[in-house]
Amino acid sequence: MNEAVTGAAQALYESRFASTERLIGFFALFHAMAAAVAAFFPAVSLGCLGYDMSRSQSMLRVATTASPVSGSEVRERILELEAEQMRGWSVKHLQRAARAACSLRHKIQSKARVLAARARCLNL
Repeated sequence: MNEAVTGAAQALYESRFASTERLIGFFALFHAMAAAVAAFFPAVSLGCLGYDMSRSQSMLRVATTASPVSGSEVRERILELEAEQMRGWSVKHLQRAARAACSLRHKIQSKARVLAARARCLNL
């Protein structure tokens, strides 16, 4: 029984901690090697060769999905909406001006009828 518990504990330790320790050790080793190589080439070539280790291929890459609508389509749609809004504003103001003109004409015609009726009354 004691051997089974020890074996299970050893397997748990290996799967959780020991493998993580080895992984971190390899990361540290490879980082140190890459830093030594990055420092070696500029020293040997008087600064002509070399690379920035932070800009290497080991950088994290995030997979993204492209936008389903391009920027030019968005810009065109905004311009269309602005033009439509301007047309609506123009139509509203033209309708308002036409109503005011009709109302003024109606008032003038009413006033002319009243004046004509008074003139007929005075001429009788």
